[in-house]
Amino acid sequence: MPNLDLQTESSLNIEIGGNYKIIEDLNLDLAFYYNRYLNALADRSVSSGCINGSDCKQFCNVKGFNAHAFGGEVGLKYAFSDKFMLHTNYSYIYKRKKADENGTRFTNLPSHLWNIQMMIKPIKEIDIIAGTRLSSKIYQGINEGYSPSVFLADLKLVTRPIQNMELGIGVDNLLDRNYYYYPGYNQEGRRIYTELRLKY
Repeated sequence: MPNLDLQTESSLNIEIGGNYKIIEDLNLDLAFYYNRYLNALADRSVSSGCINGSDCKQFCNVKGFNAHAFGGEVGLKYAFSDKFMLHTNYSYIYKRKKADENGTRFTNLPSHLWNIQMMIKPIKEIDIIAGTRLSSKIYQGINEGYSPSVFLADLKLVTRPIQNMELGIGVDNLLDRNYYYYPGYNQEGRRIYTELRLKY
């Protein structure tokens, strides 16, 4: 339900990261961050004024600097040869407030994200890219509980017929999974797309 007293959220962000070459053709990426929020936006359960009678949710502000988030990201990229490369990336996100205020809690935010991507080059002019995406379950509210985790697979073919030109065709959500991040708002199914890139 609407909240006429809603204020703008502000944040102070600190991030540090680096890239490290472990051995030949194996690279490690690391990043860590910390965010402090002023009047952070969050959901709370309300009963008065609810059209459904009870158990409505409303955006509200967590007053003052009482909310923070921190997390990190680690990525590995390894080239087994000039024809086969593998890249994986994992992210962790933690967002909480210092004290529970009127049942307020942050929603719609996964704590874990994991991606794996594999690229095969059968010949110099062609790339075959296969990838998977995994998102952990997401807290939706006291009554809704958690939405399920999401696993998706993607596939893409890129070719370079002439110098400075790339043509691509890809399929997102290759397995045509039915999924959602928020109940009642299903995401798109299998999506086929094409790309044309010109380099100058």
